[in-house]
Amino acid sequence: MDEIRAPLNCREAAAVPGRSRAGRRCRVGPGAGDPPISIPATALYCGFADPDDGSEPLRRLLKFLHTMGTIGLMGAMASLLVLLGVAPPPASLAGYALMRGAMSAVATWVFLPSLALTLFAGLLAVALTRAFHNAGWAWLKLVTGILMFEGGLVYVQGPMQQEAERSAAALAGRLDPATLAASLAAERGTLWVLLAVSTANVVLGIWRPRLTRSRAPALVPPAPP
Repeated sequence: MDEIRAPLNCREAAAVPGRSRAGRRCRVGPGAGDPPISIPATALYCGFADPDDGSEPLRRLLKFLHTMGTIGLMGAMASLLVLLGVAPPPASLAGYALMRGAMSAVATWVFLPSLALTLFAGLLAVALTRAFHNAGWAWLKLVTGILMFEGGLVYVQGPMQQEAERSAAALAGRLDPATLAASLAAERGTLWVLLAVSTANVVLGIWRPRLTRSRAPALVPPAPP
């Protein structure tokens, strides 16, 4: 079994074979001035990823997909908020129907796929990366992602698609225009909440606060001379 000597700083730990950099926190080694302790290299926790098992390219791909999904998701929500702000009232039926059709297209072809991609890539990343299994911030992101998907599907994409169909029917004379725009305030409020949660998830992914208590690595006694 490979062994390393502690105290050990993160730069020295990065040189341990089979370890790839995935963080900057160091949790190993006795206090300053204490005698070195021999510990197994596999027990080292210095904020680094699992030993290289060939899945690093897949983890990088998932990180790329998760990032691209987040960009599309937040961009779609910002666009929908702008469109809701500039949409004409139902009295201007042609303009209102055109704007609601555009919002439905953004919600269906940008917002929902980006949300699904972000959640799918995040689920696979948590499943493949053992370092995330004990990371509270990763589980918090996962839970909020699932809630966001449900909220986005039920309170954003669905109502916007229905309102686009209703406004088109009103434009064709099959529906009373006075019944339109009933869900406008709810859509705007939901989008602001989802945008705030998405921003919080970005903060969690970048700063990765410690939300759970980490366990110290197992130490072994020094080998006899």
